[in-house]
Amino acid sequence: MRAKFLKKVWVAILSACLVLSQAVVSFADTEGVMEPDDYVFFTVFMACGIPVQKEYIGCWMGAYKGYLESTHNNALLSQVNSYSDLSWGDTAHGIDTLFKSVKSWLSLSGSYGTTARYYSLPSSALPLWPGCSLDYDSSEPRVSSCKADVSCNDPNYVYSFSVISHYDSSGYVLTNYYVPKGQEIIGCCSGAALPYADRLDVKFYARSGSGFSPASIRSNHCMYDSAGKLTYSSSELASPDSIRYLRVGTVMTLPFKVFCNTTDIRNYFETGNAGNVFSSGGCLLVSRSLSSFQTKIQRVNGCQVGESLSIPDSGAAGKLLNDMWNSGDEKNLCLP
Repeated sequence: MRAKFLKKVWVAILSACLVLSQAVVSFADTEGVMEPDDYVFFTVFMACGIPVQKEYIGCWMGAYKGYLESTHNNALLSQVNSYSDLSWGDTAHGIDTLFKSVKSWLSLSGSYGTTARYYSLPSSALPLWPGCSLDYDSSEPRVSSCKADVSCNDPNYVYSFSVISHYDSSGYVLTNYYVPKGQEIIGCCSGAALPYADRLDVKFYARSGSGFSPASIRSNHCMYDSAGKLTYSSSELASPDSIRYLRVGTVMTLPFKVFCNTTDIRNYFETGNAGNVFSSGGCLLVSRSLSSFQTKIQRVNGCQVGESLSIPDSGAAGKLLNDMWNSGDEKNLCLP
């Protein structure tokens, strides 16, 4: 009976992902385009009973790769990275090994096998970007170990951290962030605006009376050319309400607590208990609401999914996938 059930589970999941593979939307490497390695990971997460929200699926992939880095599993990390070379119609190998590793990683969270949607999982924080004079040519913002050479002219604020970001082919910008003296700043992350992205936005909050409200953060910045020469500095203070498009590993390096929802922020300010929070050694990920079928899949052990996975040709079923996400109805995909 058990073997028959497992076979039905895997067949159902593969059937679901054959439909999903036709989509032309994206959730990882290339914004706007679903790629074969995305398909492989989506299949594996579904096989583990994790229905990931479209705003977060790239983050789950990135967090898992960070876990492989933190455990120095270079062989499997190399295998995972090799999936980026796949084309539609190819065959991905090592799937059973990947599945067992991902399931083992998910099992490190107390949420796995329950109806909880938030998963606290080990990963690897991205290192602080070193130095002000180095060329920075990535589109992703990173927390920097260097402070921009510009001062805050408001005595009620103190320096907190700096972020480096690329602005065009000729250089980069370092932004200093300042927080009100004596006020604890809290972050709350959400999926970046683009569906199927691998980035997070982090908004700033602070205690306000018996509750909390958006925090009054200040910032200013310097612009540098590719050789590290200062080309512009801003003495005026801006009032940003968030930092946008951060990878999971960068969120883990922010110098304040970052929660995944405002309910946990409220609980923290009321009780002092910090639940569902990012840290230097762990990240927080959110799934869609789970069905009883998916939690049953999570509790199954010893499932063999096969060594290889055939990747079909990409097609034009993106509308079907988007309709499914928008309606929140996955029964036609998940039930055997």
